[in-house]
Amino acid sequence: YFVLYILTIIIITITIIFITILLSFFLSFIIPYPLYIIIVINVHYYYQFTINFTFIITTILLLLSLSLLLLLSYLYLYLFYPNVIYYYYIYTYPFTTVFIYIYFKYYYYFLLPLLLLYLYLYVFC
Repeated sequence: YFVLYILTIIIITITIIFITILLSFFLSFIIPYPLYIIIVINVHYYYQFTINFTFIITTILLLLSLSLLLLLSYLYLYLFYPNVIYYYYIYTYPFTTVFIYIYFKYYYYFLLPLLLLYLYLYVFC
């Protein structure tokens, strides 16, 4: 039952992240970043009350999957829309800073995947 609970949490987290990434991808050309702040704060408040073993696992998985999905979306943009990548990178900058700020403030020891992604994007894009 415990393993099942962990699996359901992981699946829900990944689906939420995937939907968030898709929404941010489609809305980043219209809305700057109020939506992202709300989503990030919701994620934070959702996990705030369940600080235990599953919380640690899901937070690590959340950050890893988020960084992977961000990387995939940037690669997709880079391959199919090379002229859009710079604009997109600048335009989603507030979102990334807010996300990193909130995670740095509360779970700064889970920040490595996002920092690596940030470094990768800074160097290669």
